[in-house]
Amino acid sequence: MTSSQLIAKITSLISFRQTQRQATTASPHQQQRREIRQTNLKTLFIQIMDCPDPDMINLTLSCNTRETSASGLRIVAGTCIPIGSRLDLWVNISARPSKYFVTGEVRWVSPADGGDYDMGIELDTSVATDIDAWRAFHA
Repeated sequence: MTSSQLIAKITSLISFRQTQRQATTASPHQQQRREIRQTNLKTLFIQIMDCPDPDMINLTLSCNTRETSASGLRIVAGTCIPIGSRLDLWVNISARPSKYFVTGEVRWVSPADGGDYDMGIELDTSVATDIDAWRAFHA
């Protein structure tokens, strides 16, 4: 075996081990994903349409996306929105001249840095929304 072949084998082995290490250290949210997510930080507006806390119904919040996919998004907000809350979302993505209007449900919540909250939103297939354009963008 030549030295260049040996270096290629070692490089391949190191790459394989790094991939294996990343796979075993993935968070529970990453392990449950069905789709590829796009990491981004965009502003969005949320209106809470239904909520276990009746005082939060019709509240409108400005938040940021952390990741988006065809069927959902991970957001960060300064207000904790309870699991099961139904939301209207207006998401601004620079590749589109206008905001996407989609609807969804809060599926999970976890504390984030600085007193904020990370939340997972599962999007609905609603007729009167931009869900088809949203999914096409993420295809």
